[in-house]
Amino acid sequence: MALIAAVTLHNIRTSHAEETPPDSDVTQAESDAGLSGIIERKQRFYAETFPELAFIVLQGGESWAKDFEGLSELLGPGAVSLDYEHPSNLREDLMYVSLERIRMMLADNSPSASLIRADEAMGLHAKLCIITINPPAIAADNRIATHYLIEPYHEIQGEITKENLVDRKHFLEFVFDHEVYHCLESHFIGPQPMSHLEFWADYYDYRHEIGADTFAIAMHIKRHQAVTGFVNKMIQIRGLSLFCDDCNHWTPHAIEQVVKTDPVKLISMDTMELFSYASSLRDDIASDYDDYLLYRSAAKEACNLLNSKLWSADENGTLPPPDPEMVNDMLGVFRKAYYELTGTEFSPDRAR
Repeated sequence: MALIAAVTLHNIRTSHAEETPPDSDVTQAESDAGLSGIIERKQRFYAETFPELAFIVLQGGESWAKDFEGLSELLGPGAVSLDYEHPSNLREDLMYVSLERIRMMLADNSPSASLIRADEAMGLHAKLCIITINPPAIAADNRIATHYLIEPYHEIQGEITKENLVDRKHFLEFVFDHEVYHCLESHFIGPQPMSHLEFWADYYDYRHEIGADTFAIAMHIKRHQAVTGFVNKMIQIRGLSLFCDDCNHWTPHAIEQVVKTDPVKLISMDTMELFSYASSLRDDIASDYDDYLLYRSAAKEACNLLNSKLWSADENGTLPPPDPEMVNDMLGVFRKAYYELTGTEFSPDRAR
């Protein structure tokens, strides 16, 4: 089995305790153990489903520096990043950047996924899917889980009503599935191609996020045998991400496409079929670089009209003029999501 359970950096608790409701009177240790149990079960599931990959989970927390040191030793000096196309003479440079990204994610308690081929001399599987995820940091309660999705706009976070917070356990499952998709994408489809185009990295980031969100939502529907309230809340919350200078995570329309698919069909698919389904949706929605520029231009204009001060400037002025119809659609989605989550109309006066 591809699961590396004996490696010292594998910081997963082995508890299989029943998960407890976030508002119940339990100790923090019991709550954290329940969350880690979710991660452990999902890690085993993917290891059994894709035995050609080794799934390594770094939970970080106080031990993140030790975990990172162990990972570096595990990969060996000849490791290769499989997430980005690159010439052979830049292998070491890319590995340095890839490891630095993992280090930063661990230190910041942020989820991430990286597909790396370990040095053959280390005697491991050829490909390692390395996932960083700290359950208590992102899912200690429903409020923390919900607010994590719409950083850094704290004013909007505080307006979301208690009944509209996402379920933290469903959220943790979603995040793990989302990150696994990134590894599967690099493994089955290939690395991100090279390009000198200005917004190429953002374009591919958008593609990656559409694929990961639709895969994670489809996996949720299959797991729960229905389109749950969590799915609908994710549509709304992703509708808010536009305002947070995060248009590459603005996936409400993509998730809606999953919801429109016959749930019986989704439930009947196996994991590989769901991966292919999500990747096909990704290609349909974000198939062309020039279309992405139109999308990004509209997102920038929509944020300006919402009085968001978080948007990064288009310093080179290379984006095309915004399409009014697309801008209005984005504004409509944002305002609808805000109202449904807060019970009040959004006013630009709330913005910074």
